[in-house]
This record gives sequence, C-alpha cells and structure tokens, in this order.
Amino acid sequence: MTQWKKIEQQASEMISAATLRKSMLQKVCSLLQQTVPHYDWVGIYTMDPEQRRLKLLCFEGLPTEHTSIPYGKGICGQVAESGEALFVDDVRLEDNYISCNVLVRSEVVYPIFSGDRLVAQLDIDSNKSGPFGPEDRKLIGRICEQIGEKWPLAGF
Repeated sequence: MTQWKKIEQQASEMISAATLRKSMLQKVCSLLQQTVPHYDWVGIYTMDPEQRRLKLLCFEGLPTEHTSIPYGKGICGQVAESGEALFVDDVRLEDNYISCNVLVRSEVVYPIFSGDRLVAQLDIDSNKSGPFGPEDRKLIGRICEQIGEKWPLAGF
C-alpha cells in the first residue's frame, strides 16, 4: 500500500467514525499536516453565506490572523465564489493572495460540497513552490468528497 493510500484510508476511517464535526475535521487537518511533508499548514473554513465570509473552524500549523475571510478575497475567497478547486504553484505571482505567513510559497484550496451546497473548504499551504502533484489532487479530492457526504448526517 502506498503512502497516499494509507493516508486516505486513515482519513476515511476518521470521517466514518466521527460523531462530532469539529473534532473529526481537526483530526483530519492534523493527519494531513503531520503525514505529508509538504503540507505545512492545513485548515478547514466553513461557509457563512449570509455574511459572505469564510470562518476558520480548525487548523494545524502556525497560527493565522485570517480567521474570517470575505468571499472573493484571496485564494480561499475565490473558491468560495467559484466552487472550484484552486492549485497555486507560486502564491507570489497571485494578485489576490492573502499571506498567512511569509514562508508560504504554494496553496491548494479545495471545496467541500454537501449535495450541491458548498459548505466548507480545505486549505493547504506549502513552504515549497509547486509541490502539489496528481497524488495530492486525488487524496485531497477524495477526503473532501467523504467529508461532504458525512456533513448532513445527524449528530455530526
């Protein structure tokens, strides 16, 4: 079994067994940040459509001052509006980038849908330029899909 499959299996088990949303999402953030060397910061933002803001629910890595982000602002805000994943190889080339810390060089923001409703997003920062490849895309996509499937369940 590859490293990627092991991580996916561990995340899947955490998600399946979860009864508390925030606790499970924190565990998934910790798993990803601690097992994938180029994931230096991993966080989950939830959608607040009434205020048109993202709210940081949990994270693993250095603290950030970006706990509330307006839709449209930064990479996360762009995904909030488009509903499409963004993989940015070099954040220094982005005009609409919000810096969490000066070490970050690349970022992935992946939407989490519950049915057809965008409910959250997984945000991953790396201190390396362009480290995200096809295996990252598969892993992140599958984890976000599983979280979205679990999202509406009672008690979660």
